[in-house]
Formats: sequence, C-alpha cells, structure tokens
Amino acid sequence: MQIKYTFEMMQLGDETVAVPVGKDAASFHGVVKLNDTAAFIFNHLKEQISEEEILDALEKEYEATREELAADLHKCLADFQEKGLLA
Repeated sequence: MQIKYTFEMMQLGDETVAVPVGKDAASFHGVVKLNDTAAFIFNHLKEQISEEEILDALEKEYEATREELAADLHKCLADFQEKGLLA
C-alpha cells in the first residue's frame, strides 16, 4: 500500500499537517492533520510498503504491545482510506 498523492509534511505549531504539492495539489483539496503516530505511518506510506512492515517499524519506535500498535495502525489506515489517500 502507498499514499497516492505527493505531500509535503509541515509543523504548524504543535500540529503536523500534510499538504498536497505539485500536480496533486489540484487533485486533492485540503490538508491532512496528523498526530505523531499518524505522521509516522504516513511517512512510511510514501513508498510501497506492507502493513506488516509498518507494524514492525511501529514496534521499534513506540513502547506499546504489538496488539495495541496493530489496532492504532488499522484505525489510521481506515481513516486514510476513507479520505481517499491510499492507492
């Protein structure tokens, strides 16, 4: 799976947002507001990657059980899918 648009990530105060750039700016309207975990996942989705690979990366980065991380990952991916971000 992979993000289907080109985004630039920015810090706006305490917020992380992803802004579409280039030709994708006309295709995707708006910005995507991300918490720290969602930004971590979003960054991994810039290249083709499997859910399992993202989960492995989350496990190395965060101190939580694999089950908790998997639940967060599934929720985040569902949100990205709902917003039409995934290819």
